[in-house]
Amino acid sequence: MPTKPMGSSQKTPRKNTTSLVGQQIVMRFFLAINELVNRKVIRGVATFTKKYDIDRRNFKLLEANPERKQFDVGWVTFIVKDFGINLEWLIFGKGPMFKNENKEE
Repeated sequence: MPTKPMGSSQKTPRKNTTSLVGQQIVMRFFLAINELVNRKVIRGVATFTKKYDIDRRNFKLLEANPERKQFDVGWVTFIVKDFGINLEWLIFGKGPMFKNENKEE
């Protein structure tokens, strides 16, 4: 098996896509954003992205293509801490979307 010589500039190609589990988290993140808009907690995506200094164009591209590797995990803290999204729901898909809601609701 050939090896790369030390100092070689050849790089191993990296996949530029997120794992299936990561994609599911990204999709739930955007479901939560859309629900916050539907409940009029935020006016829209522009309100959210401006508040947290997020590039809106990249944000919308990621929503359309959740497999892209550009999700900033810091965004999770914004919706969990500031908007009451249930972290267990966001990460594992279990329980209610909002921390303060019963599972039956």
